[in-house]
Amino acid sequence: MLDEMPYQRRTNDDPIMASAALFPSRSVLAGSEVRLEPIDPDRHTAALYQAGNATEAARRSWDFLPWGPFPSEAAMHAQLRDFAAQPDRLFYAICDRATGEAIGKATYLDIQPTPRVIEIGGIWFAPQFARTRGATGAAVYDARPRDG
Repeated sequence: MLDEMPYQRRTNDDPIMASAALFPSRSVLAGSEVRLEPIDPDRHTAALYQAGNATEAARRSWDFLPWGPFPSEAAMHAQLRDFAAQPDRLFYAICDRATGEAIGKATYLDIQPTPRVIEIGGIWFAPQFARTRGATGAAVYDARPRDG
C-alpha cells in the first residue's frame, strides 16, 4: 500500500525492501542564503582563518570542536587539506551567497548507504553568521546537488 509520502514506508505490516542509497557526491549544494562547497584548502582557508581568529569571540567559537582555533593560516590550511583527502567523509565550506566568502564548515560523516543514514556534524560558524537564516539553511540540506 502506498500513501502520500514520496517513498514507500511500512504500513499494515507489509515489508518494504528499500534499496541502498548512493554515497553523496562531492558537489556544491546551493540554497537561498548559502552555498555548501566541498572544502578546497586553497580557496577557503584565508576566509575561514580570518572569520575564526578575528576576535576573541571568534577564537572562542572553536571551544567545543576537537580542532581550532589555529595558530596560523598555514596550520588551518594543513587541517583543511587533511579534511579534503578523507574518502569516507564530506567536508563542506559554508559560503555566503552574497559575498562568496566562506563563513563556516560542516561535515557529512558516518555515511551508511544501506540503511540510508548520514550524520551531519563538525559544524562551525563564524560568530557573525551564527543564529542567521543562512546558518539554519546550512543545517537542513539533503545530499542532492542543485544548480546555483
